Formats: sequence, structure tokens, C-alpha cells
Amino acid sequence: MQGHEERVAEISREVGVRMGLDKDEQLGLYLGGLLHDIGKVAIPETILTKPGDLDEIEWEMIKTHPVVGYNKILKDADFPWPVAEMTLHHHERLDGSGYPDGLVGDELSLEVRMLGSVDVVEAMSTRRPYRKPKIKQEVLDEIGKRKGTRYDPEVVEVLVEIIETAKVEFDKGAMD
Repeated sequence: MQGHEERVAEISREVGVRMGLDKDEQLGLYLGGLLHDIGKVAIPETILTKPGDLDEIEWEMIKTHPVVGYNKILKDADFPWPVAEMTLHHHERLDGSGYPDGLVGDELSLEVRMLGSVDVVEAMSTRRPYRKPKIKQEVLDEIGKRKGTRYDPEVVEVLVEIIETAKVEFDKGAMD
């Protein structure tokens, strides 16, 4: 998990570049990536680094991090970009299966759709205390299978291109 936010920020910016966002919007995506998990400061480290499966209570605690990051830290921050919204909604999915609000489709801003998809790809591609990283093909299969349902189709196309051309480096060996 070390370096996760930085990798999400870098990949998000690259997605923004490839999707034609201007430099200012790219900077907003980068900052959103850096800050998206800031609410995890309220989660005990023993849960964040626990090897093995989380129990139901631990999982519910983890799922509070977007709301904590938004309400306790970023809600009143005066950014010229929707950084607080990206933090609050980065686990939302197009089909409403995400959290905390179960938003659907166009209720999700482009920035949220980008950051959420990047966060998934980065998380799958790196080692966690409870699992090994997925290999490149597993990541490509997962985002391809959920393209248009959970993940924005245009964002997925860009992520596939980034992964296949190795323009963004993931943890060493994770994407082989």
C-alpha cells in the first residue's frame, strides 16, 4: 500500500492527458489522486495492514474512509477542482454498486469516474497484506469485464492502452 496514492495520482494524470483534459484539470486529478484516501488516517493501522480477510466490522470501518476524508478534512477546503468530491466518491461505480452513496451513471463526475477506475487498477496491481498482486492479464480481464457497467468505457479504453504500452510503471513484477 506504500506509494498507492502517488501511483494513483500519476496514473490519473496520465489518463487525463490522454483524454484531452487541460493542464489545470490534470493537476486537479493529480491532487485528487494524492488525497483520495486521506480518510484512512482515522482507520487503525492494524486493520489497514491486517494479513488475511477482514471481518464484517473491519470492512465497515474501511468503508468509512471516503466520508471521513470528505467530512472531517476536505469538505471546506478551497480547491479550484472537485478534490473533496473525488475523495468522497472514488469507490462509487456506474451501476450504483459502490459506496458511500450508491451513485449511478451521470451522477458521477468525469473526475470521479477516472479516479475510481485508476484506484481499482492500481490496487489490483500491487501487493496487499492480504493478497498478492494480480498479473497484467487479470487486471485487463477485470476492467474489460466491467467496462460500461462499473467503469466508464472511455476511461477503461485509456487504462488498457496505458497498461499495454507500459507507459505507467506499476510495482516491479506486478504487471508481468
